Amino acid sequence: MGNWQAYVGTSLVGTGHVSQGAIFSLDGQEWASSPDLHITQDEANRIIAALNGETKAKDQLFSKGLFLAGQRYVMARCEDRTIYGRTGRGGAAIAKSKQAVIIGIHNEEMMAGNASSTVESLADYLIDQGH
Repeated sequence: MGNWQAYVGTSLVGTGHVSQGAIFSLDGQEWASSPDLHITQDEANRIIAALNGETKAKDQLFSKGLFLAGQRYVMARCEDRTIYGRTGRGGAAIAKSKQAVIIGIHNEEMMAGNASSTVESLADYLIDQGH
């Protein structure tokens, strides 16, 4: 695979629909992220557990909130391969591919639907590439 950082810069933030982004492996290792986004291993592991269908992990995200870089997001949805969270007028869209979790954060000036489409499109592309 090429440079994961380029996906964050071009396919996420570069679209104008995501203000910060990150890509993690399914074992919770950070592959790339925006320079000012510091998602912890614990935060990533909770997301991965929920995306892997662990009921307890999903329940905790709904009851306690989704945390990304210490910022709390209210869970809006958690499905088979996607998670959506809101904080004020901003939010986060998360999608899982075969080998990675793509995280896109949008600020209050960005449309949640556009951010979600951007994150899901990158996940679809990575799946098509075998990732």
